[in-house]
Amino acid sequence: MLLLNGLPLSFGEEGSPAELCEFQEPELKNDYWPVFLEDPLESSSGDFPVIDLIIGKDGKPIGAAPVGKFNDTEREILTFAGKMLEYTPAVACGEVVEGFKRRVLDTYFFVAEEDRDRISVPPVSRLRITSKINFNLQYMAMLITQQDTVIEMVLGKDGKPRDMKAADEVGELVIRQLLEPLGDYLQFVPAQQEGQPVEVGLKLRLRLKGWAGEKTLTGFDLDEIHKPMPRKPGNGSVETGKVFSVQLNFDDRGVMWGLQYLTVMNEAESLAAINAFRNWTIGPGKEEGLLSRSVIVRYIFNEETDSADLLEESENEGLRFPVPLKRPPPEYPRVFRKEGINGYTVLEYTINKKGRVESPKVIFTSAPEFADAAVAAVRKWKFSPATVAGEPTTVRVRVPVTFAFSR
Repeated sequence: MLLLNGLPLSFGEEGSPAELCEFQEPELKNDYWPVFLEDPLESSSGDFPVIDLIIGKDGKPIGAAPVGKFNDTEREILTFAGKMLEYTPAVACGEVVEGFKRRVLDTYFFVAEEDRDRISVPPVSRLRITSKINFNLQYMAMLITQQDTVIEMVLGKDGKPRDMKAADEVGELVIRQLLEPLGDYLQFVPAQQEGQPVEVGLKLRLRLKGWAGEKTLTGFDLDEIHKPMPRKPGNGSVETGKVFSVQLNFDDRGVMWGLQYLTVMNEAESLAAINAFRNWTIGPGKEEGLLSRSVIVRYIFNEETDSADLLEESENEGLRFPVPLKRPPPEYPRVFRKEGINGYTVLEYTINKKGRVESPKVIFTSAPEFADAAVAAVRKWKFSPATVAGEPTTVRVRVPVTFAFSR
């Protein structure tokens, strides 16, 4: 499964860049917003923090590695944040396997500058961002054009926030529609000074839409080609002589963001693959308009060497997303016209090789009437088909559909 601007998109069986084995990537179930001592955007990295995650078979991260340059406290916070996330497990060849995710933490809390020097331990958030909260955020994001906002608050010694203030109308909407309804659910382990809880100013930087940063992976030289091969674990649990295949997905800068197993692997073999391939860079793409690039790597372990031997590396042109040709808007339900209620629906549908919509499915809706209207509209949509290596392919897309009433 591919992620494009935060929206899952799956290849269909025909025209897939890798047909050795069906693979389902981990999908986020519960998010987490960590608390930093200072705003990462104002630190030496100057960008949103990134962590690499190894997702266990139960969907919980069993390993979290910050990507980039961080001090010990920041690395500890990032590692803890990574382990607080929860995903659906990865599935390869019909079996649940360990998975890989590269996660940009673009929403987080940080301590107000005037309070940083007087605390020894920053607060810790106890808030788990459930799918319902995420849907509410997506709904708000659809109603605005602004990318992010910052909200100020006071965090008391009891770990409860109060006196929330917004810098703009978007922040006021977030407070009113999201934070205040959370009530006692929005709780923290309070900040400490010499082992005692203290009151501090706290800020929430909330990213509502758009890609989280231009650099993101500050620990990598994006112009350098870097291709380390998996190393053999010392416990002898890797099968020698077996040919392994993986597909690596890269963005247009040549940074690896997704890994798919194309052959069945045991735990040691899959972890060895993740630890090596997460460090691959292949250089920037030369062709404009290409959203992703894929590389299929085949390798083998032998008895004489510690690292795997490369058998074959083949780059696929990657994905070009479908282009809308005809997309009439959904009709606002008559039953809600008197009240003027706004609505929100998330749909998943297939775009076939001819660019036609098939099999629309409702993932979430604020009311069944909105879902019916959205499904009726998308059935009329028409696209130029997605392509892989220049050939039309079937894709599965998930999109939000917003209803805003105007008289």
